[in-house]
Amino acid sequence: MTGTAVAVAMFMAQLDATVIHTALPAMGKSFGVAPVDLSIGVTVYLLAQAACLPASAWLTDRLGPKRVFALAVLCFTLSSLWCGLTHSLGQFVAARVAQGASAALMMPVGGSLLVRSAGKERLVQVMTLTSTAVLLAPTFGPAIGGFCVTYLSWPWAFLINVPIGVLGLVMIWRHVPDLPAENPRPFDTRGFLLGAAAMTGLLIGLDRVSSASGDIRIALACLAGGAAAALAAVRHFRRHPAPLLSLAPLRSDIYRISVLSAGAPIRIAIRALPFVLPLMFQLSLGMSAFAAGLTLIMLNGSDLVIKPLIRVLLRRLGYRANLLASCLASAAGTALCAAFSPSTPLWVILVCLMFLGAARSILFTGVQTLLYTDVPEDQTTSATVLWNVFQQLTSAIAVSLSAIIINALSALHGRWGEAPGLADFRVALLFHAALLLAAMASLRKLEGTAGARLSGHSAQT
Repeated sequence: MTGTAVAVAMFMAQLDATVIHTALPAMGKSFGVAPVDLSIGVTVYLLAQAACLPASAWLTDRLGPKRVFALAVLCFTLSSLWCGLTHSLGQFVAARVAQGASAALMMPVGGSLLVRSAGKERLVQVMTLTSTAVLLAPTFGPAIGGFCVTYLSWPWAFLINVPIGVLGLVMIWRHVPDLPAENPRPFDTRGFLLGAAAMTGLLIGLDRVSSASGDIRIALACLAGGAAAALAAVRHFRRHPAPLLSLAPLRSDIYRISVLSAGAPIRIAIRALPFVLPLMFQLSLGMSAFAAGLTLIMLNGSDLVIKPLIRVLLRRLGYRANLLASCLASAAGTALCAAFSPSTPLWVILVCLMFLGAARSILFTGVQTLLYTDVPEDQTTSATVLWNVFQQLTSAIAVSLSAIIINALSALHGRWGEAPGLADFRVALLFHAALLLAAMASLRKLEGTAGARLSGHSAQT
């Protein structure tokens, strides 16, 4: 039952991360702002999550996983209620920060609970249950959010979390074992503050650049402060004997390619799609929020369907060939989305989304598993935490960059602060397609035998 409790919590967190995208136009009308300017509601959630992730292991070791997990689920449920009751953009942003911080504790601590309580003989079974929940939520999240917006009202896209959270709390209380806390290492306060300041400055600066109401001087000050804090944080993490965020895994060439030189542009391009496409479908193609959400099921659903085949593809072709082919296919699929218009037949849109979803599934799975190939075993935890931080950070950058491109194009055409046009969305999508093509330059540096021990490909070559 521990696996079921964790699956419920992870489903709630993943659902919340996706329902917001189809609700943005309706929320913009409610708050009196342009839908693109509500990108701050997405970025601050990811920012809070990235900033608090490194502290999750320390807090779990001090208080015990059950207490931290229950507290995270409770706070996420209450902050979801807060989101649904907000009446201004400022209130909503504050509620999203609370949600992101709660999610930062919920996800890694839930995984730790599974590993410590399930036992090796049942680990695969419970991990399958939770991974299915994590995949189902983004598949149906846009449609659920669209249904709430179209037939109820946008607050219900967040209020739906309340009964799920209550169910999760009951299951945690009754079925999750109270595992003992471990002896925590000293908390790296300076590292935490520097890392949080760096991410806050950079992402808030990007958001201010993208906002129609943003002051460019404030934006530049935030970007400069964030960059300075980032440099100080890197220097601190390199020198500290027990840093909150270890950079040691970056010494691995494959890890560095998977996380930074290829992984970062790949994640930025792919993570921009759940933000750009729902807005494009509603504002430029004339779809309702519910219709847009249903259409996006094909994108996320094909991701889910192809998962069982990825291991076979890796075994036959190896990591390098799969990553290069799926990266090229993802770029092509993103470019095809840029060709959509109100006259495009629905079946063509669905086929393109299905193709793109399958390609990005192969790409993401390959990048995420390859990064552990030559990381020493004693650095696995550090590699996982660092990967998660970069994943949330690049996801936030993806949304901010998309908003900057769309609003900048509107400004060039004298429509600053107004609803973006179809051409604005097209340029944003083509920009992300170009990012994917650029990532292929780093993927080409991989050797043909990279990840062979994981895929089994070397046995056939």
